[in-house]
Amino acid sequence: MEGMRPALVGLAGPDGMFNRSDLADVTRSLEPDLAGRVRQEIHRRAEQKINQGRFPGLRRGFVNMHVNRNYGTYFRKGMGQARGMVGDGMEEFFTGVGVDGQAVPAQYSNRNIRLADLDGFRAGAETLREIDKARNARVRVLFPRGFGVSDLDSILADPNRRPPNGVVRMK
Repeated sequence: MEGMRPALVGLAGPDGMFNRSDLADVTRSLEPDLAGRVRQEIHRRAEQKINQGRFPGLRRGFVNMHVNRNYGTYFRKGMGQARGMVGDGMEEFFTGVGVDGQAVPAQYSNRNIRLADLDGFRAGAETLREIDKARNARVRVLFPRGFGVSDLDSILADPNRRPPNGVVRMK
């Protein structure tokens, strides 16, 4: 759960809370890392096609011509899929932790976050879901304004106490 703290600080918006209005900024801030991963995947698939059959030297020329001709299309499709995967993962976090409602979109602000930071965040989010399931089955803690560092600290200190920005609702 401690690995979640630096990522949560990077994900949180100017208000100190991480909510749905921060999703577009986070995705845009992750684009350099996503683009690098998409390029790696395009080249990996090209190498796979080259080594797939006989005459790899001859196939290399044809595969390289095909990739060069269609690189822009592959890159756009790959970036769309990567953005969708980030959005789906964040939406899963919001639903699992209980970030409730749709916040008003804020003006764009660049976030200091990388894909490597999200691994610790993902593991912490799983632990938060387990803590939520271990609570009384009829009660759920929701976060209408978003999930902040103070909420994380409160849950780490005492999982059974209501976090400062949390609201207790009956299921």
